[in-house]
Amino acid sequence: MLDNCEHVLDAAATVVADLLAVASPELSVLATSRAPLGLAAEVVHRLPALPDDEALALIEARVRAGGSAPAWRRDQALALVHRLDNLPLALELAAARLRHMPIADVLAGLSDRFALLDDALRGLPDRHAGLWAMVDWSRELLEPAERDLLERLSVIPAPFTADLAIATAGGVRRSLAILVEQSLLRLEEGDGDPRYRMLETVREYGEARLDAAGGRDTAMAGLVGWAVRQAVTLAAGFIGPTQIEALHRCAADHDNLVAALRWCHDHDDEPAAVDVATALFHLWTMRGQHVEASAWSRMLLHIDDPAARRRSAILHGRAGGRPLPHADRLAWLCVLIGVSAGNTGPMRLSVLARRALRNLFASRPGDVSPRNAALAAALPGLEQADPDKSLADAAVLIAHPDPYVQAMGHLIRAVLIENVGTRHAATGDAELAYRRFEAVGDHWGMGMAAQAAGYSASTGPDPRTDEWLRRSERHLQLVGAAQDARSTRVLLDTQLALAGDAEAERRLLEAAGSDHLDEIDACQVNLGLAQLAWRRERHDEALAHAGAVLRAIADAGPPDPTQPRTLFRIAVAVIHLWVADARPAQPPTGADTRATDALRQSRTEVLTAHDRPLLGAWAMGGAELAAFRGDTATARELWALGTRVGATVSWFFPQGRGERLAAALGDRGSREPLLAAAGGLTGAVVYGRIGALMDDLLA
Repeated sequence: MLDNCEHVLDAAATVVADLLAVASPELSVLATSRAPLGLAAEVVHRLPALPDDEALALIEARVRAGGSAPAWRRDQALALVHRLDNLPLALELAAARLRHMPIADVLAGLSDRFALLDDALRGLPDRHAGLWAMVDWSRELLEPAERDLLERLSVIPAPFTADLAIATAGGVRRSLAILVEQSLLRLEEGDGDPRYRMLETVREYGEARLDAAGGRDTAMAGLVGWAVRQAVTLAAGFIGPTQIEALHRCAADHDNLVAALRWCHDHDDEPAAVDVATALFHLWTMRGQHVEASAWSRMLLHIDDPAARRRSAILHGRAGGRPLPHADRLAWLCVLIGVSAGNTGPMRLSVLARRALRNLFASRPGDVSPRNAALAAALPGLEQADPDKSLADAAVLIAHPDPYVQAMGHLIRAVLIENVGTRHAATGDAELAYRRFEAVGDHWGMGMAAQAAGYSASTGPDPRTDEWLRRSERHLQLVGAAQDARSTRVLLDTQLALAGDAEAERRLLEAAGSDHLDEIDACQVNLGLAQLAWRRERHDEALAHAGAVLRAIADAGPPDPTQPRTLFRIAVAVIHLWVADARPAQPPTGADTRATDALRQSRTEVLTAHDRPLLGAWAMGGAELAAFRGDTATARELWALGTRVGATVSWFFPQGRGERLAAALGDRGSREPLLAAAGGLTGAVVYGRIGALMDDLLA
């Protein structure tokens, strides 16, 4: 047996070869090394990182051996072992610190793991005295060109292809193979191209060496150059038959693209930032990652930096005297920022995006494609509180010769029409949108159109509803829109359960009992079960599920994004009112107080979001509360105003209408004058009137 051969690899290989040449065929040599000997007939067994359970057991055992009792949650310990790459030496060193430090402090200290963990144990060989020594030992075995490659690769934060490595660090593929042989890189095979991964410990070591040598700017220039080329190529494939492949490739390189985008922003390179951001924003929008998009929108539009805004070429074009971003990509980025701001706010982002578009069209209108010009021109109208203006803008899109623009127009009109309560008419537009997106080859569009068709038809059990929702789930899963796909599945299972499907009800109950649901999923599942219980007159069960919705909201932390949480609160308020109305013989349940509290908590979010469906839903919740109190006039007016502005209630609310509100509204002949009167009001008047009525109601 030969141990630790890496520092005398050539000599060890010669000795082993000579032994095997003269010894009995039964002779076997076991050699340990950070690199293979490279002999013929050699069998290499690479030691993988410890599995999670073994890593956790090791760190716990070493802490106990030091006379301390572990005091941490499993998720904290897992986070620690993952940050340390599941490496036994790193875990031993961390365990030594955990004997005297809480795990939260150790996790926080890993931002400089070498300072935290080196010298944590005494009596180790020099090459194992700390993490720095461990990596430094391997680096010293490399040729100078390979050391330089290792350091430059450290700026890449996530698994990477050989093409990215060469673009960032130069060199040749053989050098990558040497780093893998020396266990400084790992080659990971998957569904796509093979990727190299650098352990976090090695990466931080490489970054420290790179900074000391002054090489970061050169390495990052290579990463940014690759990111711009990659993002432009990906963005060209996001709409059309290559969409799925482009999305998967963008997701695979997500963290590397974000690293390049951050460098561009920090170094005031707006043209490159726009190129990279356009691809990322498209991915985030399609996959419902609006929080990420909102955070980056704030930075790109300098919402918190007035001085940077004044000199920004994104916002002011040639007037700033700075290099100009690509016009067409900037136009599309601003559209995507507007979409994101509509989901998460703040309204200031939409204002700045529109300003950038105005300046762009004023100075470089011929540089923007007809498709992006049409979509950008419709953006301001879609953000206004006037549904008539929005419908007119949707009609302009529908008349456009580009099938994709037509599809977006039909989808927008379907959502607008459904919001104001004309569901069957909305289904027609949703189906037309689906066909247009299908012709283009856009799965995200097909998923959203099928979802709209399912929502529009979901007034009760209907095979067409089920089929549209199944299609939506399938398309959304293909593009990786996991949250939207799960939401669609919950709505479908609720519909099926209401129709008597025991298996669908079982899925809802199983999901409600899961510890792995995120906030939105937990809310939607429990709202579906609350609706099912209410239909079956299981009122206590309905209230229990409504309470679970509020607990999920409370446990989730800061409201970001706010829209779903607000809609969930309003839906819970309605459920409390309906249950109280359904059992008048029962003792008072405080339904009025609970509903008032829920609607009052939503006030600030509704009035600052400038979101029409959200405002409409709030008005509808107020109409239910007013009807519950017997205030027929207020109930009728709030219902009409909510319908006028557009209320996304069918997505979240229990199906139907409360008995008291239904009685207050009367028949169709009684409702039509209300809608006609509300229809003659401007968006601003509607907005102000809803706010005034709700303030009086909730006072």
